[in-house]
Amino acid sequence: MHVSQQIAAQRQDRHQRRMALAATAIPHGEYCYTTAGIFRDEAGILRTSIKVCPYYKGRRDKPEQSDGYCRLLKRGDYTQGRDANGNPRATMLLWDGVKECGINPSDSSDIQTEL
Repeated sequence: MHVSQQIAAQRQDRHQRRMALAATAIPHGEYCYTTAGIFRDEAGILRTSIKVCPYYKGRRDKPEQSDGYCRLLKRGDYTQGRDANGNPRATMLLWDGVKECGINPSDSSDIQTEL
């Protein structure tokens, strides 16, 4: 089905606005979460507070290690099929919290390389 240029332009505009908004909410780094702080619980044990990406979802109805889903990408570790370029639509490591969207990656200064 052929889509008019006007409709295609409107879709592209909506997509760009959605991605710009997502960039303000998605954590920085390589994971779908970030450490929000360290605190002591009632028993005096140190705990880490974690802020999870608002687009990340773990699916309880899917097997472990294939239960990650990204609402922004509308894909998960269990997604079937291929995209228009023939690449698999499924994500690989969302179940482990590894970011697949590519938004807000680590700064190059955070990456250590071996010489």
